[in-house]
Amino acid sequence: MIERAIENWLINTTERNYTIPFCQVLINEGHQILNISSHGPYEFGKDIVTRDSEGKICVYQLKTGKITKPKWREIRKQIIELIEIPPIHPSIGENIKISKAFLVTNGIIDQEVKTQIRERNLDKRRIDLKYPSLEIIEKDQLLVKFNKTQGNFLPIKLNNFYSLLSFYLDEGDAFLPKEKYFDFFNETIFSEISGSRGKKRSAIASSIIIGSYLLNSFQRKENYFALFEAWTSLAACVLRFSYRTKLDKNNWIDSWNLVINEIEYNLEELKNETLKREDLIEGSITYDFNFIIRARTTILYGTLAAYEIYLKMKNVNYELNTILLEKIKTDIKIAMNNKEKYMLWYWGESAFPLFFFIIKYLELNDEKDMAWFLLNKIFKRSILDKFSDSQRLGVANPYYSVQDHIEYRLKIAPAKIDFKQFFHKSYALEILIYMVTRRNRRDFLAENWRKISHYLLFKFIPDEVEDHFNWHVKNGKNHSKFPKFEQSWEELKKLSSEYDEIPELFRENYKFILFFTIVCPHRFNTQINMLLEYEIDKLITE
Repeated sequence: MIERAIENWLINTTERNYTIPFCQVLINEGHQILNISSHGPYEFGKDIVTRDSEGKICVYQLKTGKITKPKWREIRKQIIELIEIPPIHPSIGENIKISKAFLVTNGIIDQEVKTQIRERNLDKRRIDLKYPSLEIIEKDQLLVKFNKTQGNFLPIKLNNFYSLLSFYLDEGDAFLPKEKYFDFFNETIFSEISGSRGKKRSAIASSIIIGSYLLNSFQRKENYFALFEAWTSLAACVLRFSYRTKLDKNNWIDSWNLVINEIEYNLEELKNETLKREDLIEGSITYDFNFIIRARTTILYGTLAAYEIYLKMKNVNYELNTILLEKIKTDIKIAMNNKEKYMLWYWGESAFPLFFFIIKYLELNDEKDMAWFLLNKIFKRSILDKFSDSQRLGVANPYYSVQDHIEYRLKIAPAKIDFKQFFHKSYALEILIYMVTRRNRRDFLAENWRKISHYLLFKFIPDEVEDHFNWHVKNGKNHSKFPKFEQSWEELKKLSSEYDEIPELFRENYKFILFFTIVCPHRFNTQINMLLEYEIDKLITE
């Protein structure tokens, strides 16, 4: 049954959605992936460019469905470019010779088309000019390759089998069920940490193939945010597994880069879709309640702010998107003019990473007054002054998602959120204290310290550092403390800048952590905050 579902996925998926699993197949066959198409103007029909185990350059054009004579006529120009125009890539130099060229389809190729390809391959002009022959890979060959790559990692246990099918049959138009997604991979593919190096590499390769099956419905609906969360979750699972099993980086980095590529692709599509719209209303405004629009706005602006920061980290010469900046500034100006109906919504502490990235994005664009206004607003309005002490209510901790809050508001939540349990308790407040300290706002803290000192500051620390990259952690400690009633400013400055205490695993992967903390906001802590502030601030000073 699973084999049939996999075949159904392959037949009905788009060329983009089987690109990454096909790249993983190539990696397993000894290829180095040099480029995956973003469909820019200088790729000349090449969806994938690789260097094989013999050092030869291979190029691939991916298509979907049956390739008939009419379709062949449509794609002939692309095939000529695929074969005759050398790829442009910094790692392979100029005027590089193409050794092998492939036409790949998840359907079949008509016999008449195959005959034309065979005749073209025998053409004397092609041979004299030393252009490569065109080789073909069809559906049945792809299925064999995918099944070989995924190995023995398909779910055997009944509950995992049903999890795979439930993902496959999902409507695909809602939030990703992240907890279930993490559990599937950790129980099905990454549960064993012993075994040979080859087995560990196979587990990672299999996760990319199977992960593509799971996301079929989200891909069909072009649900870019859910896809971003899914690939980020898988990247976290791969990172944790590699660290737990002490697998050398050169054994997993190529697969990791495929996943990062897919994260970037979906964020780029999300950005393009968001910025071209005049508003973020989905469907009828009658049913798109105010708090739902505000949640959507906060999620999109926070996520895209993180993505813009990421692009700047990758390339210091990258020019930050001015349209996104103006949209965010317009919204904050409304709030600064004492108007209540601005769009950002701090629903609970799971929103904190999104607000953090908006603040840093504003600072990166030299909008420090707006950034401070937003930081002040979270600190005072959304936490300290959110509820009166007589109400004995608090802000929900980061384990409650935006979906939990929306369902609570719509009165369809399976369990009511008891805001009394959060009275004078916070996971975000210590992070905010350190952020304010690093901005040298001593007067602000002194003015609010009496209220601050009544809050119990929480944080959870896993016993193993790699478990920070998991949704659930079995072994760890909850830490809680009240701030000192009288706090030394010098001590606070020291505590807020203890960079040397940050784990090396965090420092090596700080770019990825930008995305991970959006997906897993309950893992955002003082060390991650300090690390990201440090790395982003380096961009401001350069």
